[in-house]
Amino acid sequence: MIAALEGLSPRMQRAIWEGDVEWLDGHAHCICCCGEHTFGSGCPAYLWGGCRGQGSEEQDHRAWQRFYAQARGFSYEQFYGIEERLDPTAEPG
Repeated sequence: MIAALEGLSPRMQRAIWEGDVEWLDGHAHCICCCGEHTFGSGCPAYLWGGCRGQGSEEQDHRAWQRFYAQARGFSYEQFYGIEERLDPTAEPG
């Protein structure tokens, strides 16, 4: 893990070492929409263990994006974490 910390800001490194989950969640929160779909190491929270999909096998992102667009009303940007939903638990519409 020490090599993984290289390149991170000193504040981010300190938060990881101190287990400051509140700070980490505020500055490197999970952008995966659920535990079934994960960006894996591409998720900002993956490094500190706060990724919802951490530990699950990575899935076919395109298939999940189509499913979430149809079933949950997620835009492409919302699904990939480019644009956040105001309330990720709210029903679309």
